[in-house]
Amino acid sequence: AAGPTTRFARRVNLAARLESLNKTLGTNILISDEVRQRIGGEFHTRLVGRFKVKGRREATVIHELLGPAAGLQEPDWITLYHQALDAYAAKDAREARRLFAAVQESRGGPDGPSGYFINRLNLGEWGHDGVVEMTEK
Repeated sequence: AAGPTTRFARRVNLAARLESLNKTLGTNILISDEVRQRIGGEFHTRLVGRFKVKGRREATVIHELLGPAAGLQEPDWITLYHQALDAYAAKDAREARRLFAAVQESRGGPDGPSGYFINRLNLGEWGHDGVVEMTEK
């Protein structure tokens, strides 16, 4: 069993990987699913995807922290993005591209994660069951 020091080191390691992933995805604040569950409904988030980051055996569910929920409605484009992720996981490139592009149109400009997945689709890069394996730290 892992002791407190080992668990802390793993969390710090994951935080460093998420910080690096922000640069790759063009996002500002990424959080793990564990953190998303802890913040409850206080903030709007979007599921960005499932990533296997360097140094971890299992895929990590990653969310983008969008901002406080305090009386604000969740943006409509989040549903489109989640549908695009589903199409990507199902290896439906045409539908995934269409939906990721619809997210960008709905947002009125570039969307880092949508652009990232469109690039992967254009390169023919599929994750296993929708999981993206990151090879860099």
